[in-house]
Amino acid sequence: MSVSPNVSTVDSGVLPVLNDCSFSNLHEEDRSTDHTISDDSVDRANPGQGDLSLISSSTGEPGKHLIEHHAVECVDDSLHSLSSMDISAEYNATSGAENPVPYFELIEDLGRKEEGTLYRVLKKLIDPNSLFTFYDQYEVVNYLEDQVTYSGYQLVPRYIGSEWIVRKIYVHHRESDVKGLRFLKFHSSWGELPSQGRPHCFDRAHSNRYAAMALKEFKQMFFIKRRDHSDRMNAIHQKWHHECLSLSIQPVHILQSTGSTYDDEPRWMLCEGITDQFSHRYVLKDNFNNLPMEYQPWTKIIQAFIHYVYDLSDSKTVISNLDCDEHGRLSNVVCFTKNSTPYHSRESSAMADIVNRAFVLFPEQHDCNELCEHLGNIRLK
Repeated sequence: MSVSPNVSTVDSGVLPVLNDCSFSNLHEEDRSTDHTISDDSVDRANPGQGDLSLISSSTGEPGKHLIEHHAVECVDDSLHSLSSMDISAEYNATSGAENPVPYFELIEDLGRKEEGTLYRVLKKLIDPNSLFTFYDQYEVVNYLEDQVTYSGYQLVPRYIGSEWIVRKIYVHHRESDVKGLRFLKFHSSWGELPSQGRPHCFDRAHSNRYAAMALKEFKQMFFIKRRDHSDRMNAIHQKWHHECLSLSIQPVHILQSTGSTYDDEPRWMLCEGITDQFSHRYVLKDNFNNLPMEYQPWTKIIQAFIHYVYDLSDSKTVISNLDCDEHGRLSNVVCFTKNSTPYHSRESSAMADIVNRAFVLFPEQHDCNELCEHLGNIRLK
């Protein structure tokens, strides 16, 4: 692993954007006008039922069962005709085992692994000397760079038929916070772009980075306000604090593939933390009050959080896309900066209109609730 010093990245609106000098050895400039900022096309009406479940092996190593399963199912049919002179067959015969399989057939098939470089942008910290903190797509951001291998599994059912291709993978790495099951995700148009989706990936990662910083500050505000001015605990405020602690933002990294068994994959893709199939989009670029059909304990908290970000940035940042699953895991976060078109679509007048319209729609559509008032958010109407 290496830490890249002062790598110039771009935090921007919907799908992160890049400066040409943003990252070491990443000088390609994407001048496409891709408008596929969010996963709006995902069909939520028919969530998939066949999602892959990880079954740990007896060794306790995550994902090992899956790898062994793939290795075993590749055993050649001719194994059944092996003579009893084979050492492994003799051993299995004496132990009463049927359909013996030589040990070498259980060695992992490296052809099933893909390789790439994983980029992890470092956490954003709030500036204690600044009253406001907004999303700056041209902020210089340091990142960690890791060489990884990963094993691919099936497509995630709820995205099938949409413009987003998402498959579940297992990342092999020595660090526990890197290895494990992840979603490998990209838009179907990225493979046709000169940039192969690089600025879009970094825009997503930077949006996620900003939102994670804001969520941490948001939770801290609830912690401080649990007590009243006389330092007595308020039971309702304590309850709100506990509920907001259940929210978390799934990590978003960028993967540059060095080779894939799938011809339709672009070189640059998103590597995200997994979420369950029952996920709701609370915010869209043209709907900032998209309530779920069923009650969710953090609906009002998410609404207050979106408002908090708007105030934290002095009305210069809006979260224009956000999903939350039944476990309170936030994903697909996209941020817009006022009067700043995302770098990946900087030459698109249509994208500029989308950004400008978001800053008009949010104050109009947002309904302040008691949590907004508790935090001291500025009333929008």
